[in-house]
Amino acid sequence: MKFYITILGMIFLTLIACHKDEESNGLQGSWSMINATGGIAGFNQNYPKGQIVWKFDDGDLAITNNYNGQLNFSYLTGNHHYFEIIPAKQTVLYIDEHQFGDISISNDTLVIDQSSSISDGFLFTFVRQ
Repeated sequence: MKFYITILGMIFLTLIACHKDEESNGLQGSWSMINATGGIAGFNQNYPKGQIVWKFDDGDLAITNNYNGQLNFSYLTGNHHYFEIIPAKQTVLYIDEHQFGDISISNDTLVIDQSSSISDGFLFTFVRQ
């Protein structure tokens, strides 16, 4: 009986060890903006996946914006510098030396929240490409 419990325990530990850590890359990689909400008028704009892509790569941020519709709230298309500051509770994203917002990553979703630094800021939602 101990033999079977040991085998089951080893299988269980192997399965846990093989679990893909969704946040292992953190901010690195390509993210597709799918929603922007907020602003002084309380906008709520959805975007098709793949139209607005932010690619984070070790301090370099490349933004590609192919969205042609109205209410385009993305940061400027082009290449930018970024860094993260991680104080006690929240990670803060800076783009081109300016505070852009607080970031949180859960599974394959990135949220950038500007409300802690700007009263009429936006909440941007991205999904990992």
